Amino acid sequence: MARIRSEAVRERIRRIAEAYQGWIPTCPPCGEFIEGCSCVCAYCGERDRCLCAIGYEVATGG
Repeated sequence: MARIRSEAVRERIRRIAEAYQGWIPTCPPCGEFIEGCSCVCAYCGERDRCLCAIGYEVATGG
C-alpha cells in the first residue's frame, strides 16, 4: 500500500474546510491546523505554557 504524503492530505483537508466553511479547526492568523500552528499568545507570549484562556496545553485562540 502506497503512503500518502502529509502535504497532500493537508491540502485536501483545507479544500474540504473551505467547502464546508471552516468546520476543521485552523488558526486564523496563520491558517495552519491547530496542531501545526506556531503562533504565540497575544497576551503572554507563550505557546504551550499559556494559561490565559482555558488551560495548559489547550488551544487558547491567542
